[in-house]
Amino acid sequence: MCRPAVLFLTVVAVVIVVASVVGAVKPVVIPPTRNATTEAALIIVPAGKISGLAYKPLATTIQHVSSAKLWIVLLTDWLAGFPNPAELPIGVSDATSALKKQGMLSDNVFLAGHSLGGENVAPYGTKHGKKRLKGVLLYGAYMTRLDVPLTDYPVPVMHLSGDLDGRVRITRIADTFQELQQSVSKNQSAMYRTPVVIMRGVNHAQFASGPVPAKMTFYDLKAEVSSATAYQLIANQTAAFITTSLAVPGEDLTNAKNILNSSYSETNAIFEPLLRLKAFDVNTHNSDVWGVSAQVQMSRLSNYSIRVTNQILTSEKDFVTSKPSIDTTSPGTPLVRTLSHVRYVPNPGDLPTFTHSPMYVAVKMKSFAAIHNATHLQPGISTNITCKDINEV
Repeated sequence: MCRPAVLFLTVVAVVIVVASVVGAVKPVVIPPTRNATTEAALIIVPAGKISGLAYKPLATTIQHVSSAKLWIVLLTDWLAGFPNPAELPIGVSDATSALKKQGMLSDNVFLAGHSLGGENVAPYGTKHGKKRLKGVLLYGAYMTRLDVPLTDYPVPVMHLSGDLDGRVRITRIADTFQELQQSVSKNQSAMYRTPVVIMRGVNHAQFASGPVPAKMTFYDLKAEVSSATAYQLIANQTAAFITTSLAVPGEDLTNAKNILNSSYSETNAIFEPLLRLKAFDVNTHNSDVWGVSAQVQMSRLSNYSIRVTNQILTSEKDFVTSKPSIDTTSPGTPLVRTLSHVRYVPNPGDLPTFTHSPMYVAVKMKSFAAIHNATHLQPGISTNITCKDINEV
């Protein structure tokens, strides 16, 4: 049983050694198209099996809308076509050296990654961002739960994706946006330092140009905007983020903040119905709204006749051994305490294509007979209500 594991580790070691020695990644520098007081560079890491050169249309659009003297480096020729943590530091270092050789004077370097590229860029920024980067951009990617919380990321970081992204779905990005909401409630500047932006009509593939891998098209949804429009939307957000991160005073900074302000409001409007529904099962009160509603229906009494609370138990074992209760000793209406267990598809790696809605919600309630015997309240509804009835509602 040990041999396959040893073989796997050997293969991984060989890949890392090959990547370190050969340094297959090639930086392709696109010089600035304008002069400006502020100079910066954006290094773009591609998705798996997509050439770095496929991002040139996006790169030139970003340069066109940016107020900075912006260099862009496309990293291409990854080992087997997949961005990886072994080659990424080499690629960033080579890109930085290439920029210096071609005349870049500042150290304002930003690192963006699309899809798999973003999956590698996020932890790279956690480890090296403070010393090497001014900011990180995750295109159709996200910081996983294995990474640090959004507020603890060492440099400014932007999450940017489309509402029609079929791979990195908005149901997952909603979790990151909730983190941002909590930060903004304490400090408004969080919407500039860690923005989470959803663009309408854009899918997962539209950050790149040309053909995309079959696996990406299998999951992706059909875009509702043209590639040119998508590049413009992505470029506007990217340029605004770079400007606010560098915080150069002036009209450009004001305009950039206005863009991110509007994007926050627009993204909030997109997520609001989803987050409202999600709060039925996951909220700061650790209470399941479905459980409360089901108990009121089961009691055949209105919520004015009884009070109902609910506690979500994370442990299935605790839920199995728990019991709901009725409290008639406290003043006022009787209190019925219910319990819930919300079960999700196991996803320890925080992978993007897993469903984010519960597999099921189990609720422990008191029966009508138990409530009637304890409270002697008369039901407002004569028809008996079963668990099956509630599930079918």
